[in-house]
Amino acid sequence: MTTKALMPQWKALNQPAESNQGRLLGALLTTFDSPDAGVLIESYLPGWLGLEGICVDEGGDRLRYFAELEDALRRLKGRIVIISSPGTAHISADGWIWNYIRRYEVGAERQATQHAKLWMFHRAATQADGAETLEIVVSSANLTRDGLRGQIQSAWRCVVPLDATGADARARSWGCLPSFLAALGQSAGMDRQQGIEPWQALLRRCVCPVGVDFVGSVPGSHSADTLGRRETAWGAVGLRMLWTNATGRQLAIVAPTIGQWTRAGFSQWAETAGVSPKRLSLGWIRSEHPWAWRNGWTLDASSEAALSDAGVRWREVPVPTDDEEWQSPFCAEHPKRDLRWSHAKLYLLRAGQSRKMLVTSANLSQAAWGKPSGDHGLKIRNFELGVAFSTADSFSDRLHDNAYTRHTCEVPYEQDEELPIAWLGAEWDGNVLRIVCRTRDELSGQVEIAAARDTRLHRCDVDWNPGESAQATIAWPAASQPAPLAVHVKTTNGAPRTVTVLDTRSGEDGDFLCSEFDESLLSDALDDLLEERYGYQPLGGHGGTVRKGPPPADGPPPAGTYAVPAWLDARRRFLLIDNWFKALVEADEQARPFILDDGKRIQRRWMVAAETISDQSIASAARIAAEELEMRIRKYS
Repeated sequence: MTTKALMPQWKALNQPAESNQGRLLGALLTTFDSPDAGVLIESYLPGWLGLEGICVDEGGDRLRYFAELEDALRRLKGRIVIISSPGTAHISADGWIWNYIRRYEVGAERQATQHAKLWMFHRAATQADGAETLEIVVSSANLTRDGLRGQIQSAWRCVVPLDATGADARARSWGCLPSFLAALGQSAGMDRQQGIEPWQALLRRCVCPVGVDFVGSVPGSHSADTLGRRETAWGAVGLRMLWTNATGRQLAIVAPTIGQWTRAGFSQWAETAGVSPKRLSLGWIRSEHPWAWRNGWTLDASSEAALSDAGVRWREVPVPTDDEEWQSPFCAEHPKRDLRWSHAKLYLLRAGQSRKMLVTSANLSQAAWGKPSGDHGLKIRNFELGVAFSTADSFSDRLHDNAYTRHTCEVPYEQDEELPIAWLGAEWDGNVLRIVCRTRDELSGQVEIAAARDTRLHRCDVDWNPGESAQATIAWPAASQPAPLAVHVKTTNGAPRTVTVLDTRSGEDGDFLCSEFDESLLSDALDDLLEERYGYQPLGGHGGTVRKGPPPADGPPPAGTYAVPAWLDARRRFLLIDNWFKALVEADEQARPFILDDGKRIQRRWMVAAETISDQSIASAARIAAEELEMRIRKYS
């Protein structure tokens, strides 16, 4: 089978693929920086969840949006997972979403940096006889405001159909990806059955696109035996395995960060990657380039000299201008005078007629690709992931060969030291809050807990068990306490760490957690949305309450009043019942309990309307419809 060579396109990253519009069943997302709850709410979740509304600044539409958003997240509770690098969780007014989204950090067992940018979306079939789909996105984008709007990103995306059953051969077609997921989940301290294993199972139900290879990095010291296996060929060894020819190899790289190198160290790394330093070119910027002003691109002078001495060929990334002759190095559709700086990491492998593009999260650093060790091993610090494919176009063709003074700067290289509280996790089952902490320091006997719809911090005394993996439990019954959202822990020396709480209860538990609006307003807005979702359009207003104004367009009102005729209101309510029941019967196992709850919620609303609407004819219509809906609920239950 021939492999199609891909061309670059200029597209938004925060929308699902056009061929993957089914209902979201789950998502796995990785990021380096801590995910920004506000950006998720405003820009990512609406598209991923297929919401009808958009996040606006104020007014009734904003209320409806948050009601719809929280309802959608509740239906997917625990099925959206985000894994990031260690860091402090910033608790804000938007922090309520972490009650529904599982958020993890790597480093549960040992030091690790999560730098990969992998998104996986499992979606339902769009037709009764269709297949579920798995969408995979590998990019350079973090789940932050800069990642979405402030930077230029590179990304690769595929959508593959899922078979009903799994097979080991299909899993093997994905190369290192299943092993990468296993290592990532273990480092994040995830429960295997509810964490990574479901995503590995999905890879057993689909085949990797032809001509596509994954290249990953996993923290740790890896032996030559481990690196010699395709499924665990991490770092520079995985890069070496992409070459198809033994001769004529050329590697071109554009990446915003070049790590700390010596001439000997870089030459050894290049040998591990299967290319001579003299056959390697780097796209870089001059000091006058706007990307230099934004401190986005970093290279220290010593490393620049080391790479030059090793024989690396420097090529210039052109400065963006309005000149008609200017060409973007990335894509013909890239608008001129784009003020954002490039966060893309691109590696072009050429050998003979072969051209492979590697889209990855990995900068040109030993932390990302590994430091060669004795006996052909590698020591790697970061989780990284990339995907390679044949390309008919490349950035390398649009770089300049002229001599120029390269931009360099002072780089405060991170010390290879962990925070005093190296890793922190917390989970709550509705009764007990369990805290786990990896630290060598003594911990304070008091922790602070941030809870939903509560501006106070709850201070609780705890008894830590001794050891590097310290644990503590706190009685926190849901019947008397608001849902905990975050836990703040300190050492006795005052070193702090905050982590969000994993709520392990089912999605049916709990009330509205969004603190921006009163719960009753959110509840009413959701009721309106549910009625609209199943096809009921009350001309009389909320719950059938008579609306003042001109008569309805689809029927004359009774003499002397503008009230909607009872028969018309009843017909519309029964239309909702039919639509709801059809959706219930056709739903999959995951959606069915929530659709059943929708019916119960609407039934309760209509019974209240029957008791409160002043127009007795419409009240009777609401009561009759509520009784019919209750009968169908009982029949199906």
